[in-house]
Amino acid sequence: YIDESSPKITRVIVHGNNARQGGGVSIYNSTSEISHVIIRNNTAQPYFGGGIAIGSAPTATINGHITNALIINNIAEDRGGGIYNGNYGSAEPELANVTISNNSAASGGGMYTLAGYVKISNSILWGNQKSGNAAVYGADIQNASSTGVTLRNSITQVYDTGNPADNNFTGSDPLF
Repeated sequence: YIDESSPKITRVIVHGNNARQGGGVSIYNSTSEISHVIIRNNTAQPYFGGGIAIGSAPTATINGHITNALIINNIAEDRGGGIYNGNYGSAEPELANVTISNNSAASGGGMYTLAGYVKISNSILWGNQKSGNAAVYGADIQNASSTGVTLRNSITQVYDTGNPADNNFTGSDPLF
C-alpha cells in the first residue's frame, strides 16, 4: 500500500496477495515509478484492482509510470482485474511496454478506468475477461472516464480507438 509518497519499484515480483482493493499493489495520492515487475495471481475482493489499484483524493491529480511490466492472472470481483484507475480525483498513469493478460473482473478485465487520463503505448492487452467473456467491450479496457484513454502502437482483443494513426492491432490473435 503506497500512500502520499513517490517510490521507485523495480525488479520485483508481487505474487499471490489478497486485499479488498489493490490485491497486488494499491497506490493512493502518490506518483510511483514501477518498472521491470511481474504482478501475478493477486485478488481484490470484494472491490477493485486485482493487480493494481490507483486512486487519489477528490482534489488531487497523480501521475505515474508503469514500464516493462507483466500484469497477469489477477482477479477483481468488481472492476479492473489487472488495473483499476481512479476513484475520486484524477489518476493519470502512463503505461509503456506492459503486457496485461489473463486477468478477470465483472467490468474491465484487463483495465478499468474511472477518472483521469490513461496513456498506453507499445503494450499488449490480450486474453482478459469481463464477466467470463473475452470478446465483449470491457474485456481488455473499460473506459468509464469522461477524459479517456490514449492507446498507441498496441495490441488489444476488443478495445479500439478508431483512429488508424494510433497504429493499434485489434481483434486478431497475435499468436505469440
